[in-house]
Amino acid sequence: VREDISKKIKEDRLEDEVSHFIEWYNERVIAAEKINITEVSLNELKDWEEKNINGKNVIAHSSNDFFQIIGLRMSNTDTREVGNGWDQPIIKQIGLDGGILGLLISFEANYPKILIEAKFEPGNFNKIQISPTLQATFANINKKHGGRQPRFVDLFLNPDQYDATVLLDQLMSEDGGRLFQKRNRNILLEVSNKEKFLNLPPNFRWVSIAVIKYLIRKSDIINPHIRSILSGF
Repeated sequence: VREDISKKIKEDRLEDEVSHFIEWYNERVIAAEKINITEVSLNELKDWEEKNINGKNVIAHSSNDFFQIIGLRMSNTDTREVGNGWDQPIIKQIGLDGGILGLLISFEANYPKILIEAKFEPGNFNKIQISPTLQATFANINKKHGGRQPRFVDLFLNPDQYDATVLLDQLMSEDGGRLFQKRNRNILLEVSNKEKFLNLPPNFRWVSIAVIKYLIRKSDIINPHIRSILSGF
């Protein structure tokens, strides 16, 4: 009987947490409605142009940073559906190492919570997806876009200065069908006192891992980077 009661309490708690979280997520989606995304021709793009680099035409940024669209030709591909090879464009990150995917975790009474961001990306479903604490390319970290540096960069680059414990720090590769040899530095940091991280912008929120796991099974709002980091936890 005690086990049944305990299970029911946990289920009710999770259901309540998920309900509040979805309400917050929907508020972020509504806030993002003002963002306009318009599909345009490649030759209309500002700061992007076709260039000849090392004798090959590519699409590249005027800063020569971020990424390039390059062409690949495959041959001897007997293990694939097209055995005689194929041609395709692919995204090549400058430097190949894409950036940092960082996640903060805090344990309260053995109830782990992570700090996530409801993050806008132009290709996101619903414009907003639940993303790690820090999701940034090195080009963005180095402010090649001319804007501000992403939040929490210094924390993940210098965890000792913030009394944070490194639980995971390793390179993980991305989808090789559309990204050329790209990999990211996946970092999971434990902070002993999340009270230091409560004065946050409205798009950041602490949430239990139980809620994230539930939403991975039930919806499509959790982005793949959180899943890759938690796979090493």
